[in-house]
Amino acid sequence: MIEKLRRKFVYVSLTSVSVMLLILMGILNSLNYITTVDKADRTLMILFDNGGRFPEPVEPMAEDDIMHKPPLHGMDKDLKHFSAETPFESRYFSVTFDSNGNVSATDTASIAAVTKELAEKHAASARESGKESGFIGNYRFRSDGFMVVFLDCTRDIESFRSLLFISLGVAVAGLLFVFIFSLFFSNIALKPVMQSYMKQKRFITDASHEIRTPLTIIDANTEVIEMTSGKTEWTRSIRSQITRLSELTKSLVSLSRMDEGNGSFNPTEFSLSDALEEVGEQFDSSAMRSHKKFEKDIEHGITMKGDETQIRQLISILLDNAMKYSNPEGWIKLEMGRNGHKASIAVSNSVESAIKGEHDQVFDRFMRMDSSRTHSTPGYGLGLSIAQSIVLRHKGRISAFSPDERTFCLKAILPIV
Repeated sequence: MIEKLRRKFVYVSLTSVSVMLLILMGILNSLNYITTVDKADRTLMILFDNGGRFPEPVEPMAEDDIMHKPPLHGMDKDLKHFSAETPFESRYFSVTFDSNGNVSATDTASIAAVTKELAEKHAASARESGKESGFIGNYRFRSDGFMVVFLDCTRDIESFRSLLFISLGVAVAGLLFVFIFSLFFSNIALKPVMQSYMKQKRFITDASHEIRTPLTIIDANTEVIEMTSGKTEWTRSIRSQITRLSELTKSLVSLSRMDEGNGSFNPTEFSLSDALEEVGEQFDSSAMRSHKKFEKDIEHGITMKGDETQIRQLISILLDNAMKYSNPEGWIKLEMGRNGHKASIAVSNSVESAIKGEHDQVFDRFMRMDSSRTHSTPGYGLGLSIAQSIVLRHKGRISAFSPDERTFCLKAILPIV
């Protein structure tokens, strides 16, 4: 149990940090990409509005003229983001088409890596895409159908990719650090829980041993009374309560051992079908005495590797639960079938009324399916908790649900050979 809590603590820590890093990386790289594309589009807008070339440098304005200059708009607004070095730093080319779709002019003077043929090929691809702007390789383009202007964004894209890989590296390093930190810190964080759990476990074990001694003495004294005075209603009641307490302490110790994984576990390959048949037969007479209909639908030839004793205990718990809580003169059904590499074991029973849906709360310890805490229905609310522990120990899963308002079902899925 403690190891499960430790793994869960590490898992939650890693998941939380992963989500946070993913969001931060997404925002950072998205903003970087948007900035890169926006910068390229501004440059392309200037080139496009000037026939595929940069405009001539504008003479610096006097300070008084700048104060009275009207607000910038359009191309003038784009120009303010560039320096006089921008035309010399940029690599671009353009291709112009006539009304018939034939190439009328190709300008590759400002780029050395692109030939005339390659420029015309890229331009044709841009026109065929039908987009006003976009990427072809590392080239950002802008087109109106007659002229296509391309800007080489290789350096910006490489910068974007570098930031992406750096952020990924930082994220991986951060997760590794959090993982190591969580492993170390989990022992400190869970120390109070560990101490409390160990005290609880020790109390259960010690209490069980302490209770057994007086129970043995009471049982022996009761036997002496019955030998001298005969059996009475009171001695029968005493023996009944001794049996109840003995079973309760046995269940508590068994559950405590299963939680820690310290209980005996002897996995062998056995016939699951035969185990269900044999355990089911033990409940035939009980069903007849209770005037309840007991049906079995078990697929033959299914084997599994596990602790046969525990699996038989699991089936017995599920059937015992169905016998106890099915309505008078109702029905119980035991089913088992193959589903791929797993076996599905279902125990259903009729009830007076049930809320349709999941009922996994029945696996809580000391949870009784009847609303009262009286002893009209025998049991302590530990059986299904033990059943769940057995299933989990065999790498399976178990659920409780009501498919309708008159049926309750317990279903276990177990891996098979």
